[in-house]
Amino acid sequence: MKKQSLLIILGLVMVLPFISNGQTETNRTIPVKSETKVYGPKKGEFHIGIQDIRLQIYGNGRSFFNFSPRIGYMITDKDMVFVDAYFSNIFEDDLWKNIEVAINYRRYFGKHALKPFAQGGIGYGYFHRHQTSYYGGSEKDYIDANIGAGLSYRYKRWSIEAGLELEYNQFNNDAIVLKPMVGVSFSF
Repeated sequence: MKKQSLLIILGLVMVLPFISNGQTETNRTIPVKSETKVYGPKKGEFHIGIQDIRLQIYGNGRSFFNFSPRIGYMITDKDMVFVDAYFSNIFEDDLWKNIEVAINYRRYFGKHALKPFAQGGIGYGYFHRHQTSYYGGSEKDYIDANIGAGLSYRYKRWSIEAGLELEYNQFNNDAIVLKPMVGVSFSF
């Protein structure tokens, strides 16, 4: 009896796959995870970047180097507060130097990788013109204000941004200056 039961079970195991209905195909697609994920700014994220790097060369042989690093913190998914420093002509000994520190607020708009933004801030600066310059020597402390707008394209943790900025009273001259904003930043 044991031998017959064993043969019946073995026979069913061998025949059952051929007589049973198999799984039917469906037109359902299987989601595939993309390797190129676009990250959006997130609350609690830090950003380090460079907002302005320029080398200006004039016909009289003079060159001016401007550099503006920044560090920021996302207070919400769309709002960032950042501190930036502006250094201009710091390598020329005989003309002028400008150093400035500012606190700024930036608001991002949209839900895609390409995001418009608007920003504004206030800064404190120091301007030194050397005695041998065309205008004579002087030193000034000043407070300036800026507003700007632009576009930021974010890929993974890197952002490239471009825009325009209006700045009032840089170098303590009561003038309004329109200047380009071009930068790159990394978030962590």
